[in-house]
Amino acid sequence: MADQNGCTIRVVRKWQTPSSTISEFSIDDSEISGYILEPQGPSTTLSGLDRRIPTGTYNLDWYNSPSFGKILPRLSNPDVSKTRYILIQSGNFPAETLGCLMPGASKGANFVNSSASLTRKIIKHLQSCDINKSSVIITEEFNLC
Repeated sequence: MADQNGCTIRVVRKWQTPSSTISEFSIDDSEISGYILEPQGPSTTLSGLDRRIPTGTYNLDWYNSPSFGKILPRLSNPDVSKTRYILIQSGNFPAETLGCLMPGASKGANFVNSSASLTRKIIKHLQSCDINKSSVIITEEFNLC
């Protein structure tokens, strides 16, 4: 179980289509895992393009999202500004990503399922961590089809 130390979420991109990117994810020292749906590539640091962010390590903080009416985890690092608003949010299809990471318990070619319940579980877990010491590490190991 988490404590006042930071939590680490590991995201490994595995599948990409012209419409989306799907990864496997896990949270260290927890049993929480599943899939992440992101926008299609190529990756970019630029905002407003609805594209995935580059691989790397991202810091987390809490962001009070007026669009979603709730507080969500936000990713940033020196290359991807907080003002890009890359959130961990619920959603099932590529059109809903808005550049963000959407967790799901299962996956299809361009979608994830059970996103809302898994997102709530992730947020609850992150609330038991020091968010300022937490991170998301994104890597790529694309499977060839």
